[in-house]
Amino acid sequence: MINKTQFKNPNYQSGLTLLEVMISLTLGLFMLQGLVSLLVSTKAMYNREEDLTEIYDTGNAALSILIQDLNRVGFLGSGVAPDRITAAADLDVLINGCEDNADAFEFSRPLWGTEALTSNVVGCIDDAQVSSAKPSDVLALKFVGRASVTDIDGDQDIDVDDGLKESETYLMVNDEKGIAFDDEDSAPTITEGGDVPLGNAWPYRSYVYYIGTDDENRPSLKRKSLQQATMKEEVVSSGVEAMRILYGEDKDNDLQANTFSPADKVEDWNNVIAIKVFMLVRSEEACEYVDEKVYQLGDVQIPAQADYYRRAVVQASVSLRNIEMLKKVSK
Repeated sequence: MINKTQFKNPNYQSGLTLLEVMISLTLGLFMLQGLVSLLVSTKAMYNREEDLTEIYDTGNAALSILIQDLNRVGFLGSGVAPDRITAAADLDVLINGCEDNADAFEFSRPLWGTEALTSNVVGCIDDAQVSSAKPSDVLALKFVGRASVTDIDGDQDIDVDDGLKESETYLMVNDEKGIAFDDEDSAPTITEGGDVPLGNAWPYRSYVYYIGTDDENRPSLKRKSLQQATMKEEVVSSGVEAMRILYGEDKDNDLQANTFSPADKVEDWNNVIAIKVFMLVRSEEACEYVDEKVYQLGDVQIPAQADYYRRAVVQASVSLRNIEMLKKVSK
């Protein structure tokens, strides 16, 4: 018998059957599962983008510093040719000085490169990443700072009163010659008939870039830097784990690079007028991602690392403007 009050009372509720409840719960679980999956996917995408942003920021910062130095390499003040510069007779022997073409006072070679076949390389580096599975190039650069010190007070010499700093090594140069000196030496004379007539003193820079490790044992772009009569070690950017450099040689003297080759294939360093730099950069911390990618750094292919770091390749091409100008003058 039907209870007629069900139809007369608007507040009367009969409720849900067990089947309806179970269907509702099942649908709710499906919806919740979809939301969780979406949340997980969104978080993974966010982490990926955050890692890649960090990687590219690291790589571009490292490239920016290196490119800045490459744009200045070869300029040793007043347009003087590198082979016309010598070291003062009493210039101190550098502590932890580099050797051969990476020697800070080998002025005839403002740019030079090699590959780290062992952890000890060019006499001043003992923690280089060995070039085996990953390329590990070494790059030596020499140039002067942007502003010279001149004879401000007009007393026919350049000294601390004109702005020489005790912490610097300088090149005293004119258009014809140059002499390197530091705070322990008397500055070369600039009077007529003197050491460097009408010369200006330029702060001298000598860097040797390479791949090593930082204090936390992370792969890093590092460099040896001439400071106060020693080649000091600096971390340029942590996270850079490989570097490959290809050198563009102008072999027919038309101021255009004919070939790009690794350091051991360069025929004449005086003809190198351009450079291509490739760096492999990894994330700061390991993550759940497994890196199965193969990376190409110039002429070298790096196999999949199968570890838990994200990676990316950054690269740049640089024309060595100052060396091009030297070649123009010599033509």
